[in-house]
Parts: sequence; C-alpha cells; structure tokens
Amino acid sequence: SRSTSAVQPRTYQTVRSTQVHEEPANSSRVVEQIAKGTEITVVGSGNGWLEIRSKHGKPPGFIRADDALFISRAN
Repeated sequence: SRSTSAVQPRTYQTVRSTQVHEEPANSSRVVEQIAKGTEITVVGSGNGWLEIRSKHGKPPGFIRADDALFISRAN
C-alpha cells in the first residue's frame, strides 16, 4: 500500500544526482538514476518521499523529498 497522497502534477528539479526507487523506502530497488538539474513531474508525496512520473516512458518511482525542489512555471 502506498502512503503517498496524490497532488496535482507539479514540476520539480533535482538539486543533486538522485536515485529513483521502486517504492518509497530506502531498501527498495533502484530503478533509475537521474542527474542534478533534471526537471521531474511529481504526482504525490508523503513520509519524506516524492512520487514521480516520467514524461519519457520510464518507470514511475520515488525519490527522497530533499533531493528536489519545486519550481514554479511561468505560463
């Protein structure tokens, strides 16, 4: 069961190179590595994790919340 709460998809940017985990737990499998400065789409958050969705067809996953910052988009 996922304990993340859904939010409107928002754009974040990684502040360091970060690992994408299969589940919101340090012990879960790492499915991706993303570079510092990458824009990511966050669809949920909870317990210190952000749930992300790929725009490029990569598996969804979870990153640590302190590895990314919300960036506001000018329309």
